[in-house]
Amino acid sequence: MNLSSFLINLILAVDLNNVSSSDLNKVGQVIDIGGKAANTVGTAGKSLTELFNTWPVLIGGLALVVVAVILWVFFKRIIENIVIGLALLVVIYFAFPDIWLHLAKIIVPTIVVTLLFGIGGVGTLLILVWFGAI
Repeated sequence: MNLSSFLINLILAVDLNNVSSSDLNKVGQVIDIGGKAANTVGTAGKSLTELFNTWPVLIGGLALVVVAVILWVFFKRIIENIVIGLALLVVIYFAFPDIWLHLAKIIVPTIVVTLLFGIGGVGTLLILVWFGAI
């Protein structure tokens, strides 16, 4: 039993002498809305079936998968580099406190360089400390 037939049976079960015409109009509007919703769902389903077995959909899906894999590999390397750089800063802090004192003078640039360039940035900072630039 669908919504329309349920509402029609409900209307027939009600004593029509006690129902005003505005109430009946409201029920008619509900039935009309239900019919429009069913029509919309049917149209959407028909549109979806038209997308199956089309080359642009397949090509678009494959392109999105390739882009996702490339981005994953790229960001994975960046995150690994940042984590290694931060771990190296922790090692310098505990193992080489005299070098850390030089880097602590410019702590914000040190952290920014580490986040941007990872272990290469920390290496550059250590070379600058060795040359006495920091």
